[in-house]
Amino acid sequence: MAVLSFLALILILFFVPESAAIKKDKKENTPIFKSLKPVFKDKPMIGIMTYISSRGFYRWGFNTFFPVLAVKSISMSTTNIGLILSAYMISGSVIQYPFGLAVDRFPKQKLNYILIGGTVSAISMCIFTYFNTLLMYALLTISMGIFSSVSRASAVAIRTERGRIFGMGAATGAFTSSLSFGQVLGPIMFGIIADIINLQAAFIIGGLIGLIGTSASYIFLKNGTDY
Repeated sequence: MAVLSFLALILILFFVPESAAIKKDKKENTPIFKSLKPVFKDKPMIGIMTYISSRGFYRWGFNTFFPVLAVKSISMSTTNIGLILSAYMISGSVIQYPFGLAVDRFPKQKLNYILIGGTVSAISMCIFTYFNTLLMYALLTISMGIFSSVSRASAVAIRTERGRIFGMGAATGAFTSSLSFGQVLGPIMFGIIADIINLQAAFIIGGLIGLIGTSASYIFLKNGTDY
């Protein structure tokens, strides 16, 4: 996914219409990769990339290892595993629309949405292995789905705003590549931690990575914008 997303970034750079700032760089014969530097030096973009990569890390680690945990801890049936993961995905999908509207209506709250959503979702991940019952697994996975979608709506909105400054293709490519990096790294690191320590530690560390990423994102965004 990371390789394909990077390929998409290159294609977008060449084929997606660009902002006035990027067109100016072309007129001045600025090398295309040099024109990308402002994207990776921009504090709001750094904040968004930090958040979305840490989110991808722990959510895809969870997606990969939740079935293993469910079978080992409470011998959950494959049907129940499928139902819980479906509820997890559906709850996150459904909530994105109303919170997308909320971001449009209350644009000054975007940073708070990221902080609250990212924190609650990551904490749900940290405490996940302490509640080995079907009901708590269902509640915590739905909590992760809902609150991570709350923060994602704001993250996408901020990415779009920065895209109007630096070029929508460059901003989108950087955002998607960061997400894919986290999604690729998460399952690998969860597996390594589970082998070296145990599966419970993988979930706790994954949640802590989410908390660190959310906190770092908040700092970058707070210092780089007026949200």
